[in-house]
Amino acid sequence: MAEFEFKCEFCKQTLEVSDDMAGEIVDCPNCQKSITIPRPPLRAVAPAPVAPAPAAPKPPVQQSRPQPPAKPAPAPAASAAKAPVCPECKSPMQPGAVLCMSCGFHTKLGKKIKTEFT
Repeated sequence: MAEFEFKCEFCKQTLEVSDDMAGEIVDCPNCQKSITIPRPPLRAVAPAPVAPAPAAPKPPVQQSRPQPPAKPAPAPAASAAKAPVCPECKSPMQPGAVLCMSCGFHTKLGKKIKTEFT
């Protein structure tokens, strides 16, 4: 199994766990608080190499008046770049996350959840 690192949300201690532990609730070995192990980060897969396209013939050089500079492209909408936030405590959440790591709010159930270890 592959392993990944994440930080405890309370004491910021770096912890290393295996991918299959994602979603489990454990006690941080440093601060002893209960934390939910997040999903492992997505790993980029390198695409297969593609042969370069043949070079297009160069167009003939024409003597003409200089063209005005091109207008800059409009900036993307700021709202599209915002990360999701917890509706309960307004802490930032990972895209696709359903459980807030700060307060325990479950976005699909619409309430805070608490799990105890035995």
